[in-house]
Amino acid sequence: MSKLSVIILTLIVITTPTSVEGQIVANSGSSFEVLPNSTHTYTYNGSTGIAYYWSVSGGSVQSGGNRDTYVTVKWGTSSSGSLSFYNRESLNGDDERVGYKSITIISPPPVPSRPNVSNNQCGSKTLSHNGSPPSEVRWYWQSSENGKSKSMGYSSNKSIASPGWHAYYLNAFDTETGLWSGTSTGREFNVNANTNPPITNITIQEDPVCGPTILERSGTSGGLGDDFWYWQKSGDPIDYTNRGRAPQYTAYENGTYYLRAYSTVTECWSNPSNTITINDVNLAPPTPSTTFSIEKNCGSSVLERSGNPPSGVIWHWFFNGQSIGTSKEIEVSYGGDYYLKAKNTSSGCWSVLSEPLNVTVKSETDPPITNITVQSDPACGPTILERSGTSGG
Repeated sequence: MSKLSVIILTLIVITTPTSVEGQIVANSGSSFEVLPNSTHTYTYNGSTGIAYYWSVSGGSVQSGGNRDTYVTVKWGTSSSGSLSFYNRESLNGDDERVGYKSITIISPPPVPSRPNVSNNQCGSKTLSHNGSPPSEVRWYWQSSENGKSKSMGYSSNKSIASPGWHAYYLNAFDTETGLWSGTSTGREFNVNANTNPPITNITIQEDPVCGPTILERSGTSGGLGDDFWYWQKSGDPIDYTNRGRAPQYTAYENGTYYLRAYSTVTECWSNPSNTITINDVNLAPPTPSTTFSIEKNCGSSVLERSGNPPSGVIWHWFFNGQSIGTSKEIEVSYGGDYYLKAKNTSSGCWSVLSEPLNVTVKSETDPPITNITVQSDPACGPTILERSGTSGG
């Protein structure tokens, strides 16, 4: 019987361990959504081999990193970054990425455009936004170039009344991220204060029943270093100078009168002074302006005017200082100068006389001074009459 040899082979298989992907977590106070230039710490919580390290994109490692399961990163200002954790299980193994996280770097809001400013010469200037921010952003007014204050507010318009030179900026603040944009280009401007109102009293110097009212002011206007005071009436434009700046003013209209001061230095006007209101100015109606026609008869002439007076006014014919009628046509028996004069039926005020109309009247011829007698009166035939006296010559 042959001998059976049994050979037992033992197969030993050596396998390389495979890395298992772990998780990258943000430590307390850190996040995967970060602000520019902020620092955060992260930890890898998976298994590790003989070698492991971090790879960072978009930031710089501040601590940890190589052979550490944590890393502290200061992120930059770009819009994104990333964290990768690499592990090697054996000496002959490859580096394998076993952890990865993308990082969102939150951008600050855009810098606002340079603000606008009103172009008025005098008084408060108004600043305004040039455009509008997104709903989550506020544009805060700043008085310094690098300001990050909320004290001046974020209204779309801002009034500056303090005289002198100013510079204002805008800085955008994101209410969701808490980020500031940095200040806009500044807007520089000068505020010229309005001139002080005149310190004066306005009194009525003359107030006739018929005719304009004469107003008079106190105080001094004009002169070296002084402002000029101009008379104005309610409704006048602020820069109205046609009423002059004399101490007295002749008011031909009812209304409210006052003075404004004008500075030749700042070219600014004041607010009105104290006022005075007059409501009893009764002016004479306009002098009649018309044409005439004359019809000359023996012993009289007929005068006729053209046109009609305005409402509330009657035109009177005048001769020797007396009214002789108001009709359009009038018959006169005397030669001389005739006029028209207007009367306001409400106030009773008269105009001045019109230009004269010189009229001549032809006198009627005297009757003959004579005797008429019958010179011949035959039985058959005409009767012959005879007068005495002389005719012609």
